[in-house]
Amino acid sequence: TMILLGDLNSDDACDAMDYSASVNLWKSSDDIINTTQERCCDVNLDGVIDVLDLAIIARASTGANTDIVLE
Repeated sequence: TMILLGDLNSDDACDAMDYSASVNLWKSSDDIINTTQERCCDVNLDGVIDVLDLAIIARASTGANTDIVLE
């Protein structure tokens, strides 16, 4: 299964809806990444959902090419 990092709603794109979802995850995060959605939100793969991830998702949601795909 391929996962597009930053694509929190699984629509094969990273957009404003994903950014909104990432902010909500960041606010409610307990520092344990255990769901697919949380894995998609940790776009810099450091094991933590933080402002760096939000910045990358925000940039990607504007159409900037920041696609990161895991297999």
